[in-house]
Amino acid sequence: ADLEARAAKATGTDKPTVYVGGVSYNGAHGFDGTDPTYYPFTVLSANNVASELSSTASTGYAATSKEQIIAWDPEIIFVDLNTMEAAGGGGIYELQNDPSYKELTAVKTGKIYALNPHTSMGTNHETSMANAYYVGKILYPEQFADIDPEAKADEIYTFVDGAPVFKTLKENMENLSYTQLEI
Repeated sequence: ADLEARAAKATGTDKPTVYVGGVSYNGAHGFDGTDPTYYPFTVLSANNVASELSSTASTGYAATSKEQIIAWDPEIIFVDLNTMEAAGGGGIYELQNDPSYKELTAVKTGKIYALNPHTSMGTNHETSMANAYYVGKILYPEQFADIDPEAKADEIYTFVDGAPVFKTLKENMENLSYTQLEI
């Protein structure tokens, strides 16, 4: 209810187009792995460019093409850090090295943000909720001004898992969790 209430206060603002890439399902995927029903975007009423895709998995995973991502040209990109485990370096490597992606608005403006992995074979719901607070902070900074995403993540992890594990998770993700990525 807190996430929805905060997002509802942002209805008067222009909602930027967003995309999440590098979403995992049955293993790590590149930048074309996405989720049309991505919980943080759904709960925050974000303008998910991939929302019209059909999901191919119970976790919401869907694959798209590089050409489609370029056509969508999202204003803000989020990258699921499990993509670093994908063959060929994954989504971050693709964003850094594929000339086609250099033309994306989000790449040109530097609006690319790292999220903790939330799926593998199933969904890690506490991470999805923690990620939603970070996404909210990026999309609606005024409505989330009082939120420290890392502290909120630890609050959620402590409630669900019994311990504040964000720091350990971030260390396992090369300290990229909840950071703006340099592309």
